[in-house]
Amino acid sequence: MPSTDTIIGPLIGAFAGVGLGILANELWRRKLANDRKSFFRNLLLHEIRKSIELLESPTVNLIPVDAWNSLANSGDMTLFTEHAIDLSDIYFEIQNYNYEAKRVRDAVEEEILHPNFNLKVHPAKSVLDASIEREQVFRSPTLKSILKKTKSSVLAKLKAIEKALNSSDST
Repeated sequence: MPSTDTIIGPLIGAFAGVGLGILANELWRRKLANDRKSFFRNLLLHEIRKSIELLESPTVNLIPVDAWNSLANSGDMTLFTEHAIDLSDIYFEIQNYNYEAKRVRDAVEEEILHPNFNLKVHPAKSVLDASIEREQVFRSPTLKSILKKTKSSVLAKLKAIEKALNSSDST
């Protein structure tokens, strides 16, 4: 039967090794989580800046949602616990805006394909010029006002979340 003196040394060494292994694993896991958060933050900021640029243009554009979808579907929204509700709200508004923008664009395309009015197109005008002119004539005040209201709301929230994500980077 071995004495307790010969067992205690290896036992303490084994516990210390396991403890150091757990500590090293935890530190590595935190580093990976921080790297993922940084990656998604940069991806979101890029998409937010592109969205702001598209919303500030006078034309009807769809807002990109690839980074939002990736963040939501992967479950990595938990990396942004301090901004999760704001991110969720703006993502919902972006989906609403894109739905409305698609409806406006579809209505304009339908009007171009099947015009309900006589818009005289001068033979010297290009097809693009004629379609832009038809788009401007077609837009009803109701569709325009709904989209304008949604657009301004989304734009303001995108700027706010951009500021919040930038400030969380410096902390």
